[in-house]
Amino acid sequence: HTRKVMRGGCWVTRSRLIRTQYRNFMTPDRRDVLTGFRTCAR
Repeated sequence: HTRKVMRGGCWVTRSRLIRTQYRNFMTPDRRDVLTGFRTCAR
């Protein structure tokens, strides 16, 4: 299987890992509530 890099964290990630340097790897066909594109307004 090919894997894709997921950067950052989500609402269940430990606080010490919520940073852009954090990496996780998942297969492209994986779907769940923990991955996706999120936006932020200032």
